[in-house]
Amino acid sequence: MAPGRPTCSGGTGVEFDAIVLAGGRSSRLGGRDKAALIGLDGRTALDHALGCAQAARRTVVVGPRPQQPARAVLWARERPLFGGPARGLAAGLAALGEDGPGWVLVLACDQPLARPGVAALLAAAGDRRPIDGGPSAAESSVAGASSAVGEASAAESSSSGRRSLVTVTPDGRRQWLLGLYRRRELVAACAGLVPGGAGESVRALVAPLEPIVVAVSQSVAADLDSWDEVRRLGFAPADAGRRAVPVDCGREYASLGRGRSPLPGESPSD
Repeated sequence: MAPGRPTCSGGTGVEFDAIVLAGGRSSRLGGRDKAALIGLDGRTALDHALGCAQAARRTVVVGPRPQQPARAVLWARERPLFGGPARGLAAGLAALGEDGPGWVLVLACDQPLARPGVAALLAAAGDRRPIDGGPSAAESSVAGASSAVGEASAAESSSSGRRSLVTVTPDGRRQWLLGLYRRRELVAACAGLVPGGAGESVRALVAPLEPIVVAVSQSVAADLDSWDEVRRLGFAPADAGRRAVPVDCGREYASLGRGRSPLPGESPSD
């Protein structure tokens, strides 16, 4: 690592690249670009996603490039255009190239409360202690008494180190687009995509990897998938003007501003 270059471990000893998926049609929002929605703190949904990935060695955004990018990142487009998130992952990996850390963080741009989930994934990946027969300390601290974590933890491979990790909400839903994947596993999965195809689900792509699950709260996975959710999370189109904080977003929106919890190794003022 070059002198003065910031660590890409988030303070956990875990180095990673990041893929932020921002190329969907947003059909439920009438075609409005989710990545460009503005929060009450003045930052776009894409800004929030990039903030979650700020400790990455490199970050690639898969989606249309805005006129004024939030910061210096790589850009890619899925092929075919609007071919789905699985194709977006493949395009992101191709843009990152083969030379990189062993972990790849995968994020959707429409989950503005994902920061605690990223922190939980990095903490779980950084805990190198054996977890056969029960969850690791990192997973226990994140998941509490979650039986799902205990079951998945038994899949640890002693020869190759910790497997891919994916978050799971209390309702049992695995959040495939809030995961920390082993690069070699993700590359192998994407290599199996049929040339010229489209529309494959991310679940079908990565579920066979049998990733270890890390439990997070329901709010962490909240997404900007409908106008009701957009309003509830305090977002609006850029041309909507300033709006008051919704009465029902409360603690959730606090994580978007000064009140948010820092990532491992990050100072609260960052």
